[in-house]
Amino acid sequence: IHYNTSDTLEFRVPLDSVIFGPKFKAGTIPLDRFGMPQGEGIGLAIVLITALFQLILLGSLAIVISYRKDLLIHASSPLFLSFILLGIIMLLTSNYVWLGDQTTGTCIAQKYLLYVGFALAFGALLVKNWRIYALFNDSSMQVIRITNTQLVGYVAAIVSALLPPDKLRGESGKTRQR
Repeated sequence: IHYNTSDTLEFRVPLDSVIFGPKFKAGTIPLDRFGMPQGEGIGLAIVLITALFQLILLGSLAIVISYRKDLLIHASSPLFLSFILLGIIMLLTSNYVWLGDQTTGTCIAQKYLLYVGFALAFGALLVKNWRIYALFNDSSMQVIRITNTQLVGYVAAIVSALLPPDKLRGESGKTRQR
């Protein structure tokens, strides 16, 4: 134990001491790993399950686009259904980025896929529900017109408001390395 002049306490332990000896191979401290190794069974299971759900969602998106003029799909706002499905696909895509070694690029991709996917899916859902509330909760019985263009602007505002904070950049504007 060493007391520094700046009122901080420092612990200096040699790598070959009793503390580090039995825990780490070859007397070295391992690198930090936040993701899962790709070769392990759990990683393969995550990839397969994620791919299966993404295929189901892509099939659902194809159905929404194909039948967008059908009365039931048209009444459900196919544009916002597509936004919801794309947001969920983005959320699932973040599973792939968690596998393997973490770099600055994968860290940024994780954050953006999670934040933008969540904001897109739930922003579209929120805006759809708000439109229904605004149309059916008007006591004046006047005709209210809320266009998809207005609602897309609201979804864009929600997505931009929920973008990840820029904490990956240092004081000088350069990206910090892990």
